[in-house]
Amino acid sequence: MNELSGEYRETFDGKNCKFDIRVHVIELRNIIGKNDGALGSGLSNPYIKMKHLDFEKDTKSQSDCLNTVFDWVFLRQFNGQPYDLFQSSITIAVHHHQLIGSDPLIGQVTVGATDVYMSAGHMLPAQWYPLVDPESDEPAEPQGYIKLQFAINGQNEKASVEELRAPFEYGRTEMLLSPRIQATGLYVLKAKIYLAKDLPSSMGGWGFFMRLRTQAGKFHFAWCILL
Repeated sequence: MNELSGEYRETFDGKNCKFDIRVHVIELRNIIGKNDGALGSGLSNPYIKMKHLDFEKDTKSQSDCLNTVFDWVFLRQFNGQPYDLFQSSITIAVHHHQLIGSDPLIGQVTVGATDVYMSAGHMLPAQWYPLVDPESDEPAEPQGYIKLQFAINGQNEKASVEELRAPFEYGRTEMLLSPRIQATGLYVLKAKIYLAKDLPSSMGGWGFFMRLRTQAGKFHFAWCILL
C-alpha cells in the first residue's frame, strides 16, 4: 500500500488525485425476515447503503421480500491523497426499513479499497458475498447473501467494464436456493477484551488503547478504562 501510494505521489507531485469508485448491487437472496412480530409477515423491507469514508448513499427500499433484484449502481468520486483511499474500506450494508424507530441492520459486506484496486482490471467481478452482522453474538453467521461487483479507476485510467446483465427472471426453486459462495478472502473478526493485569505504571493511570490492524491497513482503537 505504501509503495502504491508513493507511486501516485511521485507521478502527481503530491497533489490530490481523483478516483472513481463503482459498486454494482445486483441481487439479494435468502435474507432474514425482520417483520417477525405477532402481526409481522416474516419478510423484510430491504434497502442498501454504501459507506466509504464520509460518503453515504442509500437505495430505495423494496417491500415484503427475502429475495429480490436491485440492479443498482453506486458511483462515488474520491478526490484526495491516494494513501487515504488505499487504507480505506467500502461497506455495503443492507437495512430493514420500518415506519417507526431506527432501521435495523440485516447484514453487511466490507471490502478494502486496496483489494479492489490491486485486482485484475482494478475490479472484483460480480460474485456472491455473505451478509454478516459484526455486532451479533455470532458474527460469522450469514444473514443472507448479496451479489456485488466492485471497481476503482484512477485518474487518466480507462474504466473497467464488465459485461453483465442482472438475472431478472428465476424459477421458484432457484430463488429459494442459497448461492454457492466463491472464495473472497473476506473474514469477520470480533475481539473481546476480558481482563488486563500488571500493566506498566507509564500507562498514566487512566486507561489504555488497544489497536487492531486489518489487512487493508486500517486501524481500529478501543479505549479501555483502568479501574
